[in-house]
Amino acid sequence: MARKPKINFDKKEYFSANTRYDAEWSLIDEVLYRFCRENSDNSSRPSVFAKVFMIGRSYPTGIDRHVRTRAAQGSPISQVAECLLKHGKSLDIWMGALTGDIGPADLRAIVEVHGRILNLLKPITRRWKSPRSFVSKYLHFHNPAVPAYDSYAERSLMNLVPWDDTLNVFDAPKTADYEYDRYVKRVLRLFSILEKEELIVSVKHLNHYLVWIADKNALPLCP
Repeated sequence: MARKPKINFDKKEYFSANTRYDAEWSLIDEVLYRFCRENSDNSSRPSVFAKVFMIGRSYPTGIDRHVRTRAAQGSPISQVAECLLKHGKSLDIWMGALTGDIGPADLRAIVEVHGRILNLLKPITRRWKSPRSFVSKYLHFHNPAVPAYDSYAERSLMNLVPWDDTLNVFDAPKTADYEYDRYVKRVLRLFSILEKEELIVSVKHLNHYLVWIADKNALPLCP
């Protein structure tokens, strides 16, 4: 039987990160959660434009660098909104089918939808660039069970949870983005460890903990 990889988890650091999150970021996030709950329709132009701009500007997603620029005002972030709006009905179906649970099947569905949205954005994306960070955050604020990705969090998570085949608890969907697929599987392992420690844990607190570690260690950010 394959041995599970060692988790380099520090409970004191987790508490420190949660304290900072509650003091500095929790209200900002609640505004975004509430706005997405009240404006979940991805076929509404005002709704989609507001969500793309609010999420894309509130967090470092790299979306401006990953989308081709045009002469039109508001580009490139406006192009993202237009693209999502064009496929709004499909987004509503895909996102509406996601659960709020954290388990292999639930996370596999998240990885699949994340990959589908990345494919929708490919025509406006720069070569060799991927808006995986923005897409994960767009999904997250509609469904808090979705792991939010950025390179800060990924670097911390790779150090905390070294890759091992036992992490591969579900087959990657055909649409999957490789980096996000592995990131989500590491998140699942760390989430289960924190639950065994009987800690209050949410995907958002876990994500902020990872970013806090990276910030503490001055790790470079490249969403």
